[in-house]
Amino acid sequence: MTTPPLPPLPQPVGNSPGGIAPSIVKETRGLLMIAGLLLCLLGVLTLCGGGFTASMAVGFPLVKSKILESAASATSSDRDAIETLTKLLHGIEPFLGPLIATTVLTTLATAFLLIGLGIGTLQARRWARKLLLASGWAWCGLMVIQFICFLVMLPGMNSWVNAFSGAAGAPSTSPGAMASSLAFQVIFNLVTYAGSATPGIALILIFGLRNVRLTCEQLDPGPNWTDRIPIQVLPFLLILTGWFLQGVTLLPLLPASLQACRNLGLSVPAYVFPATVAATACLGASIWLMSRMHPLSWWLVFIENIAAIAVICLFHLNTDFAALLKNGFSLLPLPDAERAQLGKELTPERLQTVAQMIRDYWIVVATPFAIHLGLLVWMKKYFHPDRKIPGTAPG
Repeated sequence: MTTPPLPPLPQPVGNSPGGIAPSIVKETRGLLMIAGLLLCLLGVLTLCGGGFTASMAVGFPLVKSKILESAASATSSDRDAIETLTKLLHGIEPFLGPLIATTVLTTLATAFLLIGLGIGTLQARRWARKLLLASGWAWCGLMVIQFICFLVMLPGMNSWVNAFSGAAGAPSTSPGAMASSLAFQVIFNLVTYAGSATPGIALILIFGLRNVRLTCEQLDPGPNWTDRIPIQVLPFLLILTGWFLQGVTLLPLLPASLQACRNLGLSVPAYVFPATVAATACLGASIWLMSRMHPLSWWLVFIENIAAIAVICLFHLNTDFAALLKNGFSLLPLPDAERAQLGKELTPERLQTVAQMIRDYWIVVATPFAIHLGLLVWMKKYFHPDRKIPGTAPG
């Protein structure tokens, strides 16, 4: 009895040693088509959200005029509430225009980015695959950083709650109840952040597949600008880019924010605004250099993170938060009766407790920058003058 011949092995596509069978390429292209269409759809939905946000710029003056008309004809019982709302609208008006413009620009940029990545995925472009894979790692990394910040903040937050309950005349929380509360909060937030990391995990699972990588390499064999950035560095570069874009979009809000701080009695030097603009520009230059794997970029980002930690520490240590809170509460647009009641409840002890809470919060704010420093130390080996990157795993 003769043994039937074995089926022929699948032949690779093209002449590259990493070629894969046409059937696998076809299946992988189907997966990329689905992922690309989903990204394009998400981009279109984001674009619609930007249009809805833009409509707020038109609706706010109409709402304000209606409230002013109502204030003129309101009865005495409703006049206090309408006057409070009018003061609130006047207070947020300087922020509203820049905030809406910033939100619209951010939404539009996100929408076009998603559509561009979707089109690149549909065309099996290597740059799109690598950016999406790095985005998945960056998203998961951000969730981990946020969870670490929560863990750093948790003990102090519960002690503040316990102090407030004692200040209100209620018995302090027992150690057993406090431990149970801590455990519940940790588990709840762990599940929450793990669920929030799902999009990043999906990107890693899809675009980290070997067949997806080989398919994109065969269908898009030409050089790409992402080739010079190792996958170990690209997620961090994307996080820095996100920080930079967020800083740029928030710059229009900075003058009104600084004026609000001065109204609260906070001493704001005149050089804060130009210094912030210069720091944002320096971060942009660092990102541009890091996208070229220039060794100077590593040092610039390292120094910028140390400077950020120093500024956070100096601000929290040298600011009288109790006086700041007292001035802030006095400026709230409240009726006289509610303002008097609030003044009775905000005893000096409670103000000091809240002030200490804010003062201790500096370590939470500085935690992401400290994590950045650790990542930079780990990535130092990828920044060499000769740009030879040792031990780089395939992206």
